[in-house]
Amino acid sequence: MAALTIDNLDDNTRAKLRVLAERHGRTVEAEIRAILTDAVAETGVPDAAPAATFTSAYPTTTPEGEPLTWDNVDSETLDQIIHGGPPDEDFVAALGRVFGLLGDADFDVPERTEMPTPLDLDE
Repeated sequence: MAALTIDNLDDNTRAKLRVLAERHGRTVEAEIRAILTDAVAETGVPDAAPAATFTSAYPTTTPEGEPLTWDNVDSETLDQIIHGGPPDEDFVAALGRVFGLLGDADFDVPERTEMPTPLDLDE
């Protein structure tokens, strides 16, 4: 399901939505969903076609048939994986797909030797 953010909604409209939601025994979010669903249904616009199934355009195994990991993936294959997602894929979804395929990455994080100095906002 998609998420929707509405900017610049005036306080009076928000208050009226709260009253309507209470009247119908719903949350404000559920009330807005019902209002939008009813409004769109009355337009006569046909339902959207289901999204096409995406077939990956990148390899998931090495040429030897082993599952890809961070240790055995070459730069060309990694590039194919990074750019081989659906055309409407956002950055976070792409990261999830890449790490989901290759697994967690282990990095050497150096031990902190000094505590950071707090920022002095009074200066």
